Order: sequence, then structure tokens, then C-alpha cells
Amino acid sequence: MTDDLSTADRLVALLDHLGIGRAHVASQIPGDMAGLTAAHPERLGGIVCVTPIRLDPAPFACVADRMLLIAGEYGPTFETVARAARHGCQVPNA
Repeated sequence: MTDDLSTADRLVALLDHLGIGRAHVASQIPGDMAGLTAAHPERLGGIVCVTPIRLDPAPFACVADRMLLIAGEYGPTFETVARAARHGCQVPNA
């Protein structure tokens, strides 16, 4: 591998190396998953974003039915998740 590979390409290379065709991923930092989601949505079985501070829902539009957002009842992460939910991402009821 070279340093010229994007994070998404590195993740796909890792999945390929491990023989994993489709994975479920979770992170607090949606940017870590945005590139993979935009470039290779077929490689994602599901996505969980836990208390994201910033979230651009656009890269996740194609996997909104496989995405779960988790946040508290108030504060900045709640507001971020509420905005994303208006764009089609799933938010569990408390």
C-alpha cells in the first residue's frame, strides 16, 4: 500500500485482505466513514454514529436505511442528530 490511498481505499483493502465482503461499522466521527460510504456503499451492512458532533448527511443518503444515529436528549449531539434525521437517517426512540 502507498500513502497516496484514501482512507476509504485503505479500509476496502483491509476488508479485502480479511476476506470481508460487507461490514458493519461504528464511530463517533462520521467523517471517518463518509468516504467509504460515498465510494463503496455496497461494502457496508450498517453504520452506527454514536454522539456525532458534526454530521453532513449527504454522503450517507444512499445508506440511510442502514444507518443508526445515537445521541442524548439535549445538547449539541442531539441537535446534530435531529438535523440528520430530517434528512432520512434513522434515530432510535428513547
